[in-house]
Amino acid sequence: MEKAGEKKMRTVYLFAMMLVFGVFSTPVPGQTDEAEKGKTKMEKTKWTIVVTDPLVSKPAHRSEESVSGKEKESSSRKSEEVESSPEKKEAAKSVMAEEEEKAESGEKKEKKDQEAGKSAGASGSFSDWEKTWSVVAAFSTSFDSNLEHDPIPVRGFGFIPSITAGYQMRSGNQRLRFIYSFAAARYTIDTDLNRFGNYFAAAYRFSAGKWSFETDGEVSLKGTNEDRETNNQYVLTETIGYRFDKKTRINLYGAYRIRRFPSEDADRNAVNPMLGLKFSRELTKRFEWFAGYRYDENRAVNPRQNYYRSTYKTGFEAALTGNDQLETEISFRPRRYKNRLVDVGAAEVLRRDKKLGVDAVWRHNVTRHWGFETGYQFERQTSNDPDKIYTNHQIVFTVFYHWGNGDLIIP
Repeated sequence: MEKAGEKKMRTVYLFAMMLVFGVFSTPVPGQTDEAEKGKTKMEKTKWTIVVTDPLVSKPAHRSEESVSGKEKESSSRKSEEVESSPEKKEAAKSVMAEEEEKAESGEKKEKKDQEAGKSAGASGSFSDWEKTWSVVAAFSTSFDSNLEHDPIPVRGFGFIPSITAGYQMRSGNQRLRFIYSFAAARYTIDTDLNRFGNYFAAAYRFSAGKWSFETDGEVSLKGTNEDRETNNQYVLTETIGYRFDKKTRINLYGAYRIRRFPSEDADRNAVNPMLGLKFSRELTKRFEWFAGYRYDENRAVNPRQNYYRSTYKTGFEAALTGNDQLETEISFRPRRYKNRLVDVGAAEVLRRDKKLGVDAVWRHNVTRHWGFETGYQFERQTSNDPDKIYTNHQIVFTVFYHWGNGDLIIP
């Protein structure tokens, strides 16, 4: 009986234990859904990790598959630290600003180096030179109290239309210039000054520091010179300049001129070697003074035409206003012939001439394109040959019009 009772008690005990364990292992209603939702949420968020980079304005996105576990943990920790600490945020912003400043300065330096390289190579190609041009059309009227420079004066009025074209190229310390001019002169008396004249010129200038070097070539066909002689001239000039400071400079030049006359005066054909200097000083911003000396020699086919001559000059240039300029010059030219004799009393002596000249020109620009000039010249020559003494007064009025993309380019 006891054994049957003990069996019965064991059976009840086992059933009770099974019942207890079954109840605690059974899920609570709704718990499975919440777990699944949490699991799904974690699975969705674990695919993307956002890393805040202080050097980049936008966050960098990377896939979890390309990041190792340690790198993922470090990145998350760094992001939390930056977001949680104001001091670290400021430090990150400071680092970002410094890096951006370095990047901008690097770009500026690179651009500057490129421009410097381009500038350095500019002189190697004419296409990179600055180019300017000008065309000046002018009409002049003149009055001379002694047009032919004779002992007995003969008055003359003249009308001279002209056109001058210039072209200039400049690059740094170099300049190349070309000029052409055409003029037609007509006077009220019969004279060899009635003519059509042409003028050509080319010049190259190079400067190095305070020094400058310039080579000029000129061709004048049926032009005139300081002696009012009509002939063809070919001139080559070399000038060396030195600038002491911004206001003071000196030029030393040498020239070689060939003169050719019409066939009836072929014995006057000559060459003229010249040597001179010019000193200039800017006294104020609007006023410049200059002084110069030139020595030249005439070597003609006919020995009677050979002479030595010195020229002394001084004057000033003044910018009276923004549109007005005044230029004056005083010159003295003594000349001594080598083989030309003249009678002075009972004796024969070598001819000696002395010429004094005073020039003044006022230029006024009415607009940027047109203006006018008024000039006066006084000239008096004394000589031990009575037939070569004369005095002349000349007044010239000119109206001009200018086209171009730069300043006037004139002889």
